This record gives sequence, structure tokens and C-alpha cells, in this order.
Amino acid sequence: MKKGTGFVVLCCLSIILHVGCGGGSSNTPKVSKLSKRAFVVVTSPTASDVIDIIDASKDQFTAFTIALSILRATLVQPGASNTTLIFSSGDNVLALIDNTKEAVQTVSNSTGIALPGVTESVVESSDAKTIYAAIRSTSQVSVVDVGSFTVSTNITVPSVRRVVLAHNNSKVLAFSDNLDTFTVINADKTKACGPPDSSLPTLPSCGTLSRPFYAVFSSDDSKAYVLNCGPECGSGAAGVTVVDMTQTPPAIGATLAVSAATIAVMDSGNLYVAGTDGSGNGHLDIVNLSSFTVSKSIQIGNGFHSLLSLASNNKLFVGAKTCSTGCLSVVDLSAGTAVIDTAPGDVTGIAPIPGRNVVYVTVGGELRMIDTTTSMPQARQLDIVGTAAGVVAP
Repeated sequence: MKKGTGFVVLCCLSIILHVGCGGGSSNTPKVSKLSKRAFVVVTSPTASDVIDIIDASKDQFTAFTIALSILRATLVQPGASNTTLIFSSGDNVLALIDNTKEAVQTVSNSTGIALPGVTESVVESSDAKTIYAAIRSTSQVSVVDVGSFTVSTNITVPSVRRVVLAHNNSKVLAFSDNLDTFTVINADKTKACGPPDSSLPTLPSCGTLSRPFYAVFSSDDSKAYVLNCGPECGSGAAGVTVVDMTQTPPAIGATLAVSAATIAVMDSGNLYVAGTDGSGNGHLDIVNLSSFTVSKSIQIGNGFHSLLSLASNNKLFVGAKTCSTGCLSVVDLSAGTAVIDTAPGDVTGIAPIPGRNVVYVTVGGELRMIDTTTSMPQARQLDIVGTAAGVVAP
């Protein structure tokens, strides 16, 4: 695939004017200084990964890139303190990008943090000091000291797959495969509750649910809304359980039945819960938090739903993997309807562009630009050279 001859001409002109192409004159700017940017992480089977910096105000390629030393990025997400986190399954390295400098952060000449295995879920404290990574292959949550780029400790959590961090950094919820309970980790890296292990045989239980899978904290962190995956994970009914986080161990409260539940996001009054039911149908349930009832259920594409992002024009973007329908659903929350995009492949990134009615999505290794006024791809699209592994709009 080609970016087009226009890009080549622009790049050559940039060299003449000393404004890009990554080398040449000492007057060459080190950063793009764009008012709106998108970082698209691109992988290649024959080279290290790279970040293409897109001018997100014009939906145009630029001559600016960020060279990475990692291989095969599989997780791209915003970090704390104006950073981007990128995990590579090719070498089990977590890289941190300084968004302001548009460069890879380094500590003692190290360009990344070595983790003991593959992770699908990382969270970073708001003070940018600590990262928690779920390492299923070792049944551990690795705790990373960002200042030294080292794993400071590993906390045993059986078959752990996902971690969720409270806004105030006081608690980490860790969710394991094929268990009907979860684990709570305190800020001091001790476990408040969870399944007992050989070192903590008397650890109190966090309660019994139906394949707890994910959670969303209330704005004051007093409650966690825990998703019960249910049939999608081979267990009972799907639901949302209110957990009182002010008690030790946390107190299990009421459970609301929903269609399916693997991912959720919250606004000021609603919890939006997505998943696929036992019959293979995708759903988005809107939970009114005041009444704790399902106010609306909307059919969406199926598959394993792992990404949600609220965008302009009251649209909610839902991303999934391993679908038989399209993996991207654009939900009109006002109308209660959804458009299932036809692009094939897994959704790996969703990035609303601030101040615009455009959302960048990486799906099936391509970059797709969706107009939120129509819920459809806009006329202008860009063809990425390589595989688009993820996207953020820093």
C-alpha cells in the first residue's frame, strides 16, 4: 500500500525547507507542533515499529515519525502525564512515549520496561509513578516503578487477565479467567481480598459473583460497578454488581441483569455496558445509575467487546475482536440505534479527535476515519504503510 506520490513530493519539499523528513539540517524541528495530532503505531514483519504522526486537524500525513525499538505492538493507550503506553508482544517490552517531546522515554539508556510475559491490560497511576500489568502466563500482576523502568514486585493473582485502577490510585481490581471472584490490591501492594494462595491462605474473599470480568469506579471511588460476564465466559447470567469499596473487604451489593457484559464506560448519569450474549448477538445496555435500571438496550455488532469511547454528537464507539459481524459499532445514544461498520478485522484503537466530529479507529490493521455526524466513514481516508496496531490522539 502507498501513501501516494503527494506524500513523496511533500517530504522532498520539507527537506528543502528544513521542516521534516527526520534528518538533515540542524534547523530541522524535533517536534511537529501540531494543534491536533494522532499517533498511529505501525508494525512491520521486517522492521521495528514506528509511530506515524498525523495532522488530525486536516487528516493528513506529516513528515514526522517516532522510531520505536519494540517489535509487534499489541496494546496502545494513553498514559499519565501526557504520555502514551505501547506494549510489544514481540519482546514483552512496555515503551513510554513523551507526547510533548514526541520521543521515546529512556531511563539509564533503557528504551523500555521488560515485563515477565505478555499483557493485555495495563493501568498507570495518575501521578505517573506506578504501572500495573496483568501477566496471565505467570499468574501475577507486575508492579512497575516508572522512575527506574523496573518491575519492583510481582503480586500473585491466579490466571489474571485484566486490571482496573481507582481514580485516586488507592485500589487495583484484578480479574482472573474462569473464577467467580476477583482480587483487590491496595496502594501499598498488599492484597485486601481475593482467592487464597500459598503465601496468604487466610486471605478474605472479595465475594462470589458470576465470572467478574471488568469494573468501572464511581467518580468518588466509593463504589465499583463490577461486570459479571456470564454466558460469554461460560457461567450464569450477565449483570452489573455494585461493590462498596469503602469497606474492608469490599461489600457486595445489588446486581442488575444486563444482556451481556465485558466492557463498560460511564458518564455523569449512565453506565454503558457492552458484550455478546449466549446466542452470539452483540448488545449495548444503558444503565441509569440513579434508578439502577436498564433504560435502553441496543443491538450492536458481536464478538469480544474490549473498547468503548464517547465521542461528539452523542455517539458511542464500540470496538470488538473476533466478530462475525463488523467489529466497529457506532451507537447513536440519542436515537437508540447503531451503525455496524463494514470494515473487516479486529478493532485495536479508538481515538476521538478533540474539537472535531471525527474519530480515528484502527481496524483490521488499517486506519479508518469516521464522521460522527453520519456515523459513517468520511470521504477522506489515509492508507497506512504497514499494519496499524493502534491509535491515540494526545
